[in-house]
Amino acid sequence: MKRNIAIIWGVSALMLMTSCVGEQEDIFDESSALRLEHAVSNYNDLLCSATNGWVMQYFARSSECGYPMLVKFSKSGAVEIAAKNKYSSNNVYAQESSLFEIISDNGPVLTFNSYNNLLHIFSTPEDIPGTDDKEEGLGHEGDYEFVLYSVSEDQNTIYMKGKKYGLDILLYRLPETQGWEDYFTQLEAVRDELFNSKVTTLYMTTDKGDFTITGMSTGMFDFVPKGGDAISETVSVGYILTTDKKVSLAVPFTGNDNIFSIRNFTLSEEGILVCTDEGGENAQISAGGEANMVTNTDYKWRMDKNSLEGAFVDAYANVVSGTRAYKSNTTFQYFELSYDASAQKYSLYFKTTRYSGRIYLDVVTEGNTVQFTYNGECDSNGSVFMRDVEAYRTFVDLLTSMKYTMVGNSPLAMVEISMHSVETPENGFVIAL
Repeated sequence: MKRNIAIIWGVSALMLMTSCVGEQEDIFDESSALRLEHAVSNYNDLLCSATNGWVMQYFARSSECGYPMLVKFSKSGAVEIAAKNKYSSNNVYAQESSLFEIISDNGPVLTFNSYNNLLHIFSTPEDIPGTDDKEEGLGHEGDYEFVLYSVSEDQNTIYMKGKKYGLDILLYRLPETQGWEDYFTQLEAVRDELFNSKVTTLYMTTDKGDFTITGMSTGMFDFVPKGGDAISETVSVGYILTTDKKVSLAVPFTGNDNIFSIRNFTLSEEGILVCTDEGGENAQISAGGEANMVTNTDYKWRMDKNSLEGAFVDAYANVVSGTRAYKSNTTFQYFELSYDASAQKYSLYFKTTRYSGRIYLDVVTEGNTVQFTYNGECDSNGSVFMRDVEAYRTFVDLLTSMKYTMVGNSPLAMVEISMHSVETPENGFVIAL
């Protein structure tokens, strides 16, 4: 992330210089103690100047998701904190008041010096509920004191580091009109837009190698090099979101042998995440394109019966009526394009109230087009229905008679793909996860 730092109030590096030449003047007008006093006062004034508070991008540790909090400081020494996460607020919005102070400790340090459950739960050395690990004596290993070291030129961002563990913690000035509880609702909407839980794998391309990413729904980026071993080569880094659709990692991801430094992403106009860091090697994150999504063996693409167009309308209706005519106590439910792991084949899966079956297909993709071919193979139920119900054969013949142009609903959270015939675009349908 490009920083434009104009004001640096941290004074740990500003040590009093003593000349070895008696007549040389001191280059500082103030003593180090007085400069530190002024820095503490300046930071206190800045923190309290945000009348609607700050967004705190809090990380307890790099291997854990980020926890956004809202904080508002008062000249009286009071601080109001709001959060919404599973550990400190049981996934409901909560606010709690406590105290803060800017203290001098080889530089200005922000300390939350009275207990506030929304923050201090992350620095309490107790076992974390709901995990397999034993964290007694460690807990989340988060900080509650932060070394203040710089401020952005517009004074809307404050840069801090955890005093004990050293993770970067940022404060962003919250807009005056932003409702506090609404902020967390908006964050959830951004998370769903960027990282839909149905899309379990994303792909990051860089100039120095490609990676798969999983774990997004848990607040993590689990990076694995393309073609690498998920057990031995996974690097897990927590992330945090902003309402303007930016993503920041707890620490930079450096790839294999520190080949780059990737930490901050923003959503582009094209709908992909683009790295904004210098040295980010043009990193971009997406779902990998329509062809990748359709052929991914983990996904099940159900055909939306309400999206059918052209010849597919009657063909589908005939399958519904043909199923009932063949088995009077059976109702057709849906078609699905998915991979059969047991047979290791791609298939058109069908489901009725009493039976299900698979009609195996060969799949060829080129760019954003796809062609299905029926090779005559089915599982046992598929063979029976293809033999005895003409409507099934007709539907498969129609499906495999065309090449389709695929258009996903989002390059990142691709949960729907429209398919229309290249030659006769009036024929088509939508599949959805």
